[in-house]
Formats: sequence, C-alpha cells, structure tokens
Amino acid sequence: MKTDRIIRQSVILFICTLAVFVTLPALAWDQQTIDSADKFYRQGLTAYNMKHWSEAASNFKQSFQVIPHSMTAYMLSATYLNLESPTEALRWAETATRIKPELQEPYITAVSKIIHWANTSKNDPYYTLTGKADEMNRPSNPHVKPPRPVLPQNSKLGIAPSTETMAPPAPGNTMQPLIPAQPITPLTLTGKWRCNDGGTYFIRQSGSSLWWYGRSQDGGRTWANVFHGRIQGNRIKGQWADIPQGRTLNSGDMILQIIGTNKLRATRKSGGFGGSQWSR
Repeated sequence: MKTDRIIRQSVILFICTLAVFVTLPALAWDQQTIDSADKFYRQGLTAYNMKHWSEAASNFKQSFQVIPHSMTAYMLSATYLNLESPTEALRWAETATRIKPELQEPYITAVSKIIHWANTSKNDPYYTLTGKADEMNRPSNPHVKPPRPVLPQNSKLGIAPSTETMAPPAPGNTMQPLIPAQPITPLTLTGKWRCNDGGTYFIRQSGSSLWWYGRSQDGGRTWANVFHGRIQGNRIKGQWADIPQGRTLNSGDMILQIIGTNKLRATRKSGGFGGSQWSR
C-alpha cells in the first residue's frame, strides 16, 4: 500500500541520516544537544498535526537552531505553506535542499512542489490555500493548487552522538558557522496592530485563544470594541462587540484568516464591523 511504502521510505531516510552523522564528525553533536533538537522537533510535529501552525513553526525553528537538519527545514516549509506564507515556505524549502543530510524520496518531490507553489503565489496577496482569489470584486483566476506535504513517520531526527562538536551552520548558508543565540521567541500574534478602518488594535494571544481591544483613532471616542476568538489552523473564529467607550454598540461574529505573523484579514463578519485587514 502507498502508506506502507511512505513509512518504509521514511525509515530508510532516517537510517541514512544516522549514517551521515556518524561518518561526518564536523556535523556531530553530543547527546544533550541531540535530545534538545529532538525535543523541539517532536513538539513541532505534535503542533503540526493539531494544525497549530504558529506553534509548530516556533518549535521547528528552535530545533533547527540547535541542529540544522534538512527534515526540520522541510517541515518548516510545510508549516509556512499552511500559514499561507509563500516567502517563508520558499526560504525553508530551498534550505532543505541545500543542507545535510540530503532529502530522499518522497520528500524530494514534496519539497519541489512546495517551491513551485511558493514561486507561483508569493507575489499575489489574494492567493489562498484554495488556489483561488478570495475577493468578491477581483476576478477569480485559479492558481496552482498547493501540494499536500508528506509527513515523516519518525518523531526523531535520528542523529548519532559524538564527542566532537561544532557550531551548526546558519539557515540557508552552510558556509558560515551559527553563533549561539538566545532562545527563539515563539511566533505570536500578540502586539499592536493597525486596521484599514483607521483604528488601533491591541491583540493578545495565549495558545489558541486570542483577544483584542480596538479603538478609533480619536482614542476610542467614536468607537471601541473587543473580540475573543479561537485559532483553528490559519483561521480565527470568534465574536466581537462594541463597548460603551465609543458611540456605537453593535456586535457580531467574525472569521479572520491568518495571512502570516504580520497580517490578518476578515473573511466573514456580521453586525456592521467596519475593518477588514490588519497589519503591524
């Protein structure tokens, strides 16, 4: 069966990974470093399978920071595909093709499809995972349907320990050593945002929950609202309501699309909500 074949191919890939790291001491790490990379990698896979894309990206990046590995870069490209961030998906997909250990099938084909999708869509702000434009007034010109990434069956990177250590290379550049850095801050939507309704929004994300307080540019005298929703993949579903700081008292439901860590767009809203796009 196809699933059994993919599992066998995945096992072969990780066996090859083990052999590569045993025979190349310049790319070997001690057991503590390996355990740290594996920990973040497993956490990334768990978040990915739960469709918590931002959390998955954060953990995969931390794993890559500890030990740069082609499968980690591949999973980052798949994660950013689901976040509809073609620029980041392209960056990590290309990184996966350049670093050790070399990808094997079916991942070679999968990463090439991600690269093709990213190159096709990265200059189109209307592009979505459905492969079509999502603006009512914009002609719908179907794009290349995004690929479905092949997922690894093994939750570990399969790296052998060694007494010889070396600083790992930086993402996308295997020639420069990576200087040890501070722990990566998890990707989050928390922050101060601007909306095309002229207002300022203060967003707080905690796990898969999200709140905001938004106000008009006159400090909230015209309108002010609050929102609470839950992140589900690359969407946020919730309810909003005006508060009596301003002169309006409306409320309704809203669905937001996460375009990336710095852009949100309302795809459905009720109750007369004015804004539709947020950025920071």
